[in-house]
Amino acid sequence: MASQAQQHQADNIVSLASRVMALAQRHAATTQEGGDGTTARAALCTACEELAVTTTAPEAWLCQTAASSHTAAALAILLETDIITRLCETAEPVPGPTLLKDVGDDATPALFRCALRQCAASRLFDEPVPGHFQRNPRTELLHDPYIRDWIHYLVDDGLRCASWLSRYAAQNDYHIPDERHRSAFELAFDTNTPCYDYYHQLDPPRGQRFDNAMEGYFRMNAPTPIEDIIAFPTVCPEDGVVVDVGGGRGHHSLRLAQRYPRVRFIVQDYASEAPSASSIAPGPGLRERVNWTKHDFFDEQPVRGAAVYLLSHILMDHPDRESQKILEHLAEAMDARSTLLVDDFFDPGDGRFGSPQGNTLALHLIACRGTAFRTMEQWTALFARVPVLTVEECRMLAHGRVVMRVSRRVGVE
Repeated sequence: MASQAQQHQADNIVSLASRVMALAQRHAATTQEGGDGTTARAALCTACEELAVTTTAPEAWLCQTAASSHTAAALAILLETDIITRLCETAEPVPGPTLLKDVGDDATPALFRCALRQCAASRLFDEPVPGHFQRNPRTELLHDPYIRDWIHYLVDDGLRCASWLSRYAAQNDYHIPDERHRSAFELAFDTNTPCYDYYHQLDPPRGQRFDNAMEGYFRMNAPTPIEDIIAFPTVCPEDGVVVDVGGGRGHHSLRLAQRYPRVRFIVQDYASEAPSASSIAPGPGLRERVNWTKHDFFDEQPVRGAAVYLLSHILMDHPDRESQKILEHLAEAMDARSTLLVDDFFDPGDGRFGSPQGNTLALHLIACRGTAFRTMEQWTALFARVPVLTVEECRMLAHGRVVMRVSRRVGVE
């Protein structure tokens, strides 16, 4: 005879399964009608996750979660040995020994069997028959070099920083200082150099991968470009100038340049020339309108009176004192017709914009930069430090993304 608790769990499983079926039918109907199935799919995913948790023994779920770092480590091994690349090259199942062929004569097969099966268990690829592995839609994403570098960055640098996060927090009495301090990244890499400077000054190959990774991140996680959130023609005239502050490889500017053929762009970052490789090849027409210049945004902004200044995912990396300095330099350069576009993140607290994806990214930022996402109240307080600027429009989006349109107050110094 089942106990009351067992019967309750069984009834709960039946209820969840029925809910999953209803949500699956709703998603199918929405898709069939040509509608946007994003919301229906998200609800279905949540219900499926609840069903998976409920049907798994608590001790098994706890152990799986605690050991989840091993999946990231296994994927890192397969990326660094190009096994993932070889899996992507064919739609057919590939025997394990074939995948190891170019790894090296001294490679221990047991290591790779464990890594392959760990990733297969997480459905990163399939194991249709024992010892044979086959790509699936998740593997195929890694065929894109920029997405591959984003994932490689997460399972390498991200995992390394995450492993130091608890020690970093304890050393700071679980307080994140509003000033520059030694982050979990610096502890993990045994350096006193902040991560961006470390990447570009001390480890250029790792920095190159990071730059590629940021482009891959935007492909995977920010599908709605900023110009579709804030109507770009309303803030930038047809022949205007856009300054992409801290714009890295210029993926935002190159995308915008394709869409707005008369607008000119200045990408400011560590480099003073176009990247050697990009997902958008800057042809002659783009090269004439997109220029790179070396600039530190803590210094005075040299381009005055541009139509648009773009700060994409910059302020989240810096505490308020540093962010205030960045904003002050931009405010000095802006005139009454200029617009500052800020694309960043906010901490939704218990609000409806929270998500597991956003929470994971928030923890990653704390580990790598020693900064936390700002609440909307903290964003308001930050802009209050620079009274010459006013937020004209603020759009809060899924996963804690926030986009702000900012202008310079007339007659305020």
